[in-house]
Amino acid sequence: SERAFAGGLGTESDPYQIATAEQLDQVRHYLNENFVLTADIDLSGYENWQPIGTFQPLSEAPEDAETPNPELAFTGSFDGGGHTIANVKINQPSGWAIGLFGCAVGTESEPGSIHDLTVENVDVTGFYLVGGVVGLQNTNFTVENVALTGSNTVRGLQGIGGVVGTSFDTVRGCTAVADVVAMGDDGAC
Repeated sequence: SERAFAGGLGTESDPYQIATAEQLDQVRHYLNENFVLTADIDLSGYENWQPIGTFQPLSEAPEDAETPNPELAFTGSFDGGGHTIANVKINQPSGWAIGLFGCAVGTESEPGSIHDLTVENVDVTGFYLVGGVVGLQNTNFTVENVALTGSNTVRGLQGIGGVVGTSFDTVRGCTAVADVVAMGDDGAC
């Protein structure tokens, strides 16, 4: 894993360091670890970015329909370090939990977070739970001091937003400039 990142051990005190787009793309293989951005990243080389952390219901039970399986979601921490991730393109018109990070959730004992990050120029299309930075932010997960800047369009049917598509927890100190487009005759939220 040392080779996958610029440095660090993935712990809270010594997070994995991300300096390139290729390293950011590796985060999806270490969903429960801690990360810090050490440089600005340009994702224009990715024509259809795969969101980090995917949504799958915890079980078939109706009450679990919007509760994510934490094994597949991003459950760690991502410190943007004041850096910028630019040019995020995602086109998954039938996708659930779509964004730079798709699905994020924490636990009471180990809460997760994405903070101190700027994301610039997103063009994101999903179906349900669609955001420029996070599609679905579930419980025990904080999104803080995240700015969505530049030219941004987020499209989906339901649960759509600039920074976060749908949130079940704390979002603070965030700003967004975005065109948010509800698609379909019954598009909402």
